[in-house]
Amino acid sequence: MTVPSPSTSTSTTTLLEPASADRATCAACPHPLAEHDPIGLRFCRATTAGNVERGCVCRTA
Repeated sequence: MTVPSPSTSTSTTTLLEPASADRATCAACPHPLAEHDPIGLRFCRATTAGNVERGCVCRTA
């Protein structure tokens, strides 16, 4: 019986990075995700997860 030998070649895997947050848009409001503070981000995620429409709490600079 022949046992296959381990491969000596290496494979390179390219990992795809998610879209950068500064380019990503929010699904709940018209603001880019990069402009969300922690409260706004949590609010918008909850709005999207709950599939509800409500006002925006994002802070504008």
